[in-house]
Amino acid sequence: MEIIGEERELWGRRVSDEYLLVTVLLPGVDRAEVRAELAAAGRAFRQEADLPAPSWEPSGRIEVVVRSAVGWNYAPASFNDGGIKVTIADVLGRWSETGDVGGEEIVCFRVRTEDGQELTLVHDPMAGGWRVRA
Repeated sequence: MEIIGEERELWGRRVSDEYLLVTVLLPGVDRAEVRAELAAAGRAFRQEADLPAPSWEPSGRIEVVVRSAVGWNYAPASFNDGGIKVTIADVLGRWSETGDVGGEEIVCFRVRTEDGQELTLVHDPMAGGWRVRA
């Protein structure tokens, strides 16, 4: 939830059925960054409070290590898949799409792993992370 005013912005993110995380900011913040930070804070709160992830929270998240990239702010270098590190040999392409949560932009990377598998990694700051697109 976002309420944008001239002097303040009020941001809210549902953390569980019982909790809502709210922050008040000065106007002009980076929307994608605030969404990503609120998502991370919500996950941290649930972990600290030993609350399960709610049904609306996207599943299938993976941990991705990024590197700097020519022409882009970042590109994936490797990811952790069920405890196994997968190294990315090549980034074949990058594009942006409209995400499922809030209609904000997601960034997609078509990659080739060291073992030759091609797949798409999706970075969705609003949903709080990365996933492999089926």
